[in-house]
Amino acid sequence: MVEPYLAASFPMETSSHATQFPKFGTGGGFQLGVKGGNMGAFFLDINFIYFIGDAIMKSPAGYSTSEIHFRRYTVGLGIGYKIGFFDRNEKRSLP
Repeated sequence: MVEPYLAASFPMETSSHATQFPKFGTGGGFQLGVKGGNMGAFFLDINFIYFIGDAIMKSPAGYSTSEIHFRRYTVGLGIGYKIGFFDRNEKRSLP
């Protein structure tokens, strides 16, 4: 199976060194899966989230600027096993 998806992110807590942090991120990813056993599937999940706006951090001592501006994004990789709670038991007939 291949399952693409869209994602949104809202950071709940940020670093104490940040003077400004993006409030919203958006992106997407996909999951690749293969059947594993009677109840579930093994999966590989790959995603990318880009945060809209600059993150601004206080500059460490010794730098010529007082703030550092940068763009923030995350790349995620997940590997696991998932199970379902309900069995669909669908019987499909071909025409």
